[in-house]
Amino acid sequence: MDQRIEPRLFELLNARLCHNLISPVSAINNGIELILELADDPGGEALGLVATSAKETARQLQFFRLAFGSVRLPSGADAGLA
Repeated sequence: MDQRIEPRLFELLNARLCHNLISPVSAINNGIELILELADDPGGEALGLVATSAKETARQLQFFRLAFGSVRLPSGADAGLA
């Protein structure tokens, strides 16, 4: 049985991954710009925006790595989503 995957599926998957990652990455960029504008007193709001967005980006990247990549545990076993 031929189990070829259509290239369009990869295009859609890539578009979805990029779409999910662009929002928190843009928020990190906006927070850094705000910190630079408020050079003397960056304030908690800008730092909170950067911190929250960085955590969200890391969480999504970890999920994508588990879902679409091969992840090994320290024991050498494959890690599953569970």
